[in-house]
This record gives sequence, structure tokens and C-alpha cells, in this order.
Amino acid sequence: MFNFLKNSNFLSSRVITGVELTTGSSSVYSYCQIKNYYGSISIKKVGDLVDNLDDLNHQIGKNKSIPFSPNPPICLAITGKQVLIKSVTADEEEDDNIILQKALPGAKPDRFYVQKYWNQTGWIVAVIKKDILDEILAQFATVGLDCIAVTLGPFATFSLLEANQTLNLPHYIISNKTEGYHISQAQNEVGRALEIEGESINFQNIIAFSSALHNFSKDPNLEQFSTTALIKTTQEVKFNIYQIALLRIFFILVVFIALTNYFLGQKYEEAYTELKATTSDQQAKFSLYEQKQSELNQQINILKTTGVSSYNSFSIYADQIAALTPASVALLELNIGIIENKLKEGEKLKIKKDEIYIKGIAEESIELKEFILKLEQEQWIAESVIQNYSQADRENPGLFEIKITLHE
Repeated sequence: MFNFLKNSNFLSSRVITGVELTTGSSSVYSYCQIKNYYGSISIKKVGDLVDNLDDLNHQIGKNKSIPFSPNPPICLAITGKQVLIKSVTADEEEDDNIILQKALPGAKPDRFYVQKYWNQTGWIVAVIKKDILDEILAQFATVGLDCIAVTLGPFATFSLLEANQTLNLPHYIISNKTEGYHISQAQNEVGRALEIEGESINFQNIIAFSSALHNFSKDPNLEQFSTTALIKTTQEVKFNIYQIALLRIFFILVVFIALTNYFLGQKYEEAYTELKATTSDQQAKFSLYEQKQSELNQQINILKTTGVSSYNSFSIYADQIAALTPASVALLELNIGIIENKLKEGEKLKIKKDEIYIKGIAEESIELKEFILKLEQEQWIAESVIQNYSQADRENPGLFEIKITLHE
């Protein structure tokens, strides 16, 4: 039944409170608050026989526990002794003043509000004094209840009636006949509840319910009622809805940015920590390489200063070994000429002139084997042998020791 409500403006209020004000010696309020969620109508709360406006405001006013929650707009239906309802025979284009005179002869147009419903061949007219309605709207505004629409009498219930159906209300009996709708005054203390798509509406709240529903689906046969106060309140309600929508969007945006910054910060910190660990590891390897290179240079300098370099051109051997070393192999130690005896005063230094010992690291064992083959191809090398090779796992380089024997 409510499929036509699916395309309602998403910036309009989805929660509407229909209120029936029964006028007489005292005012009595009944209300029905509904929510339209993309065509699915649900009743949030109902109440009847509320005898003062402050109690009504307490029951249907703003929910202060929900942030950015506005007052649910109110669609007011006024019934009772202060509203005159008559059927008038007139053309559809008939002037409002003429229709008022037919409904209430001698009435002054500036003192009455008129609402009309086109009933196939004539008008059903509802009339109320301007000062009475203006006072009602002022009282609602005073307590903070925003009226955005007013219906005189039970006009809003017409859309609920099927053909040849009669509806008993507390103060009216409404019939949908072949020739049109018929309204008669009545005093009904008991009536049947109205069942609509799983929702049960007590007969005391039917007018309030239909008034709220009418906000989402206007009846083209019912002339919309308007006053300066209603227009102003409607504009203020729309502004508040837009303002609250912007605040909620801003709040969601702030939360989104905060969460994005947090997760990006976490990722940056993880990447920074990983990079820092990698840099430290590389720095440690580079420091070790510099240390071994320094030791190697120191040993070469010792050989040179002791005159050892004149024997068998040991410095040339070191340069040639370095030239043959591939990029994936790093030399940590290069011992050229091993001292055979402890040096004593007056004794010459004895050195093994035909052996060279190399220590280093290799990324791949295949590269190390190719390095050995290159060494053995040199004419000044008699033999090159891997004395030791160890590798903890595939991700780390292997440690090796090589013995080179020179031709005599």
C-alpha cells in the first residue's frame, strides 16, 4: 500500500507525528508518531486522551538523548465543535468566497479559514475561525512543537477507505460510496481498530495516523491548507533538517579522516620500523666489511714494510684476487704469506710464500664455485681448495674459507 512512499525526499523528515486536536469545552489530544523508511511505515508511539499541551510535548517532543535530534514535525488535524463541515454544491472552479457563503451564509472571509475537498460533483468544506486556529498554532510554537501542516476535520482519513467501506471515528462516521465520500457527526465511544499492512491503529488514533501519513502522500482532491505561521514553521523545519544533515555528514567525515589517519599512521610506523631494522642490519654488515678491509690493508702494509712484497709479488696477487672476485662474493680476510715462526730479536722473518688463505661470504654457492674455477685458471695458481663452507639458511649468505697454493 505504501510503495509510493519509496521515493520520498531523503532530506525530508522520516519521522512525523500526527496529532488530532478535538476542540470543545476543553481540548483533548490524540497522537500517532510514524516512521517512513523507504516506503515501510512503522508506528513508533501512540497516545490518546492527553488533556494539556505540556503533557503532549513531554510525550512527543525532542528526544534529548539522541545527538543532533530535532523535534519530529507535527501534522495537526483539528476536529470537534470549532470545525464546521458541510457539503456544498458548486463547480470545481468556484470562487472560495462564494463557497464560504454557501457553507456559512453571512460569514466574513477575513475571519475564517476554509479547507475544501473535491467530492466528484461538489465540495466538502471545513471552516474554522482564524483567531482560533492562529491561537492553536501559537500555543504549539510556544512549547516548541513545530506544526508543518493542518487538516480541518477528518479529510486525511479518506485515503484509507476502500470502496463501499464505512469508518467509525470518535466524532464522525465516514462512508466511501459510489457517489463520493459522506461525513456525518457522531459520538462513538467504541470503534474497530484499523489494520494496515501489519499495523493496528486504534480507532482513537486513526485521524492522527492518517494526518501523519498525509504528509508523505498528498491527496490531489484536498486543497492544502496554508497560513503565514505554517509557511514560516515549514521553512524553519526544512532548514533544521538540512543543518542536522550537514552536521551528521561533517561528523562522519571527521571520524573517517581520524580513522584514516590512524591506520595510515600505523602502516607508516610499521614501514619505518622495518626500514630501520633493515638499515641497521646493512649498516652492521658494512661496518664488518670496513673492519675486515682495514685489517686486510693493514696486513698488506705490513708485508710491504717488512719487504715481503718483494717476494713473489704478493701485492700483485692480492690485486688479481680482488679483480676476480664477483659482486656476490665479499672478501673478509686475505692472508698472503703465513708467518712460520715467532719473530725473535736478530732472527729473520720466515713466511710461507706459496700459500694464500681467503675468508669471506657468498650470496650463492654457485657463484663461489665459479670464483674457484676462475682462480684455478690463473697461471700463477697451482690449486684452490674450499676448506670450509657454512650457511645457516637460504636467506643469509654462506661463510667460506679458501686455501690457494701458488706455483713455485
